[in-house]
Amino acid sequence: MQPHEKPIICFVGEQVHARGNVDLLNTFGSGKLSQSLIVLFVLVDVDTLYNVLLSTPTLNKLGAIVSTPHFAM
Repeated sequence: MQPHEKPIICFVGEQVHARGNVDLLNTFGSGKLSQSLIVLFVLVDVDTLYNVLLSTPTLNKLGAIVSTPHFAM
C-alpha cells in the first residue's frame, strides 16, 4: 500500500482522508469475454452503499455501461 496525500471529496461535499492506495490486477467478466486490467484503488474508511467505485477511465477501458438504479455494470 502506498500513501495517498490528497483528500477525497465525498458525494455530500465533505472531505475524506484516504488510508492509502494500491494497484491490483482485476479480471472483469468470464471466459472469452473477460478482460484483465490493473486498477488503482484508493482505500477509505467510510460507510457507503458501494464496495468499490471505478473511475471513468477504467469504465471506458472496459467498454462498460453502468446502471446506477440496478447497481449493475
